[in-house]
Amino acid sequence: MGTPAATFAYNALFSIHYTVGAVLGMYVALMSLSGAIIVYRDELTPHVEWLVNLHSNLLAGSTGRLANGIGAMCLTVLCLTGPLFGGVE
Repeated sequence: MGTPAATFAYNALFSIHYTVGAVLGMYVALMSLSGAIIVYRDELTPHVEWLVNLHSNLLAGSTGRLANGIGAMCLTVLCLTGPLFGGVE
């Protein structure tokens, strides 16, 4: 058993990891759904251009594109650090 400080730090990191994972799960679901709809872009052209902007730029131009990049980096870090918390009892 670790020291109380080490256990607290581990639990805090696990809570952060869990929360970020939940938020990124919703982000991935949104990007997946919008990407699947964009596949039919030609058939839905007049009605779906805002969805293309949402998928690419989160409806926020270059700021949204930056947020998409940050989300992608967070998802990568989350996937790489996930095995660290695999043995939580």
